[in-house]
Parts: sequence; structure tokens; C-alpha cells
Amino acid sequence: MIGEREVAGRVVGMAIAGILLFLLIGFGLYQCDKRRSEAAQSRVDAAQAGAQSNSAADAIGTVQARGAQETASEDLTRSNERDIRNAPGADQRVDMGVNVAGLKALCKREAYKNTERCKIFRKDAK
Repeated sequence: MIGEREVAGRVVGMAIAGILLFLLIGFGLYQCDKRRSEAAQSRVDAAQAGAQSNSAADAIGTVQARGAQETASEDLTRSNERDIRNAPGADQRVDMGVNVAGLKALCKREAYKNTERCKIFRKDAK
């Protein structure tokens, strides 16, 4: 009996050791998988943050470029107006048809289209 109890004790001990080893390996694999998933999620989060940052920088650049274009257009308009007003003969009376054509052309410009003198050429004018 002592020999059988010893063998049974060893079998039970081995079974418990086997179960513990199985649980330990399973826990280790679970932790590895969990850390791998967390690392992958971290990379995705970092990539998304970088993409958002790049999108914001692109949007800011676009707005700044558009503002610069509008400023340049308005500067050109003012410069052209000065040149026309200071040109020789600018104080001479212009034929009405030429005057209307010039005013219509000027009123197509963003800087002038909403001014009072361009009101008569707007479709929404009453």
C-alpha cells in the first residue's frame, strides 16, 4: 500500500504540475497576445494622430495660401485703379459705351462686385 500511495501521490503531483504548467503557458501566451494587440493599437493610434496633424497642417496651409491669393488680387485691383486714375488723359470724359464696358469689367472683380456703383449690374439688384 505504501508503494501504491507513493505512486498515486506522484501521479497526482505530476497531474497538478502538468495542470499548473499548462495554466502557466496559457497565461504567458495570453499576456504575449495582449501585449502584441496593445502595441498594434498603439501604432494605429500614433498613425491616426500623425494623420490628423498632417491634415490640420494642410488645412492651415490651404487657408493661408487662399488668403494670400485674395490679398494679391485686391492689391492688383488697387494698383490697377491707381494706374488708370494717374494715366495721362484720365481726367478726360470717356464715351458712355466705353465707360459702361469698363465698369462692367471692373464689377466682375471680387473686390468691386458688391460696391454701390456695381449694384446696377448685379442680377439680384432691384
